[in-house]
Amino acid sequence: MHCAAPVDFTWDAALHKRFKVTERNSITLRLEAFNLLNHVVFSNPVASVASPQFGLITSGSSGRAFQLAAKYMF
Repeated sequence: MHCAAPVDFTWDAALHKRFKVTERNSITLRLEAFNLLNHVVFSNPVASVASPQFGLITSGSSGRAFQLAAKYMF
């Protein structure tokens, strides 16, 4: 028997800005957002027929996450 998994629905986004330090050097700042709309992505249902939780979804993904990065180019 096959149990259908829930649909993954997440939006990831990134913004970046480059700043000149000198003629040859620059700094790039980058902000990344994962699961921007904060939708839960549920795991697959329990597929073992012998389990009392058969067919139930018992866990999901974590919420929204951000990441900030800086890169110096020379």
